[in-house]
Amino acid sequence: MPSDPNSVDFLLRIAFTIILLITQLLLSVYLLNKILNKKKDTGTIKFDFLFSVFILLICLSISLLLFAHLNFNLTHFNPNEYHLYPFVFIWKLASLISLIGFTLVLHVIGKEVFEFKFKGVLAYIILLVAIIQFLWPVSEPEDFEFITMLGLVGNIVAVIMTIIFFNMGKRNPGLRLACYLIALGVFVYAIGSALLVETIVIQLEIVFGTEIRVFLYGLSLSLNSMGLILAIYGVVKFSI
Repeated sequence: MPSDPNSVDFLLRIAFTIILLITQLLLSVYLLNKILNKKKDTGTIKFDFLFSVFILLICLSISLLLFAHLNFNLTHFNPNEYHLYPFVFIWKLASLISLIGFTLVLHVIGKEVFEFKFKGVLAYIILLVAIIQFLWPVSEPEDFEFITMLGLVGNIVAVIMTIIFFNMGKRNPGLRLACYLIALGVFVYAIGSALLVETIVIQLEIVFGTEIRVFLYGLSLSLNSMGLILAIYGVVKFSI
């Protein structure tokens, strides 16, 4: 059922969304300041780890605005409408934009941090998920559940990145704190994102009732905010 725009639950969702959006925008300004300071020293802006994460934050902010338009203005969080056109197209577009951001970051990490030891496989996996999600035909609720489930592939990649950065921190005392912050931030963000996968939400609804959706939404966006703050701070310490 749709959520009443005048209800406390609806207003809480708006509040959590605004908090996450403000967090992303503030982190974007913070990173842009670091990028410009770096330019003063080098004389140029390079598409490096720091800059790619800045682009990711812009992508996430645009994606969040699209999701907010979908949920607050169009569907009112009615899960029975997400598979319908044009709602599903907006969802796909929002997801595509965010996944493109993650693909760029993974490509830069593979190139500059890991020196293509993994042949860019992780970036290609996320790009493939993005393409399949966007092009997969959706006409039934089960179709929508399938494309949201594909998002869990990104969570698997996040776990791999967490392990890689954690091990890198163990081996490099000078980068230990930065790597641990990135690893923890990525892991926390991934958990938050997984909480909104429709198939997972449906299963939790069976156990706890429909009210669990509001709790999961707030918890998900809170974890996203915490994860971004930790990871961005780690990226800055890693790059500067």
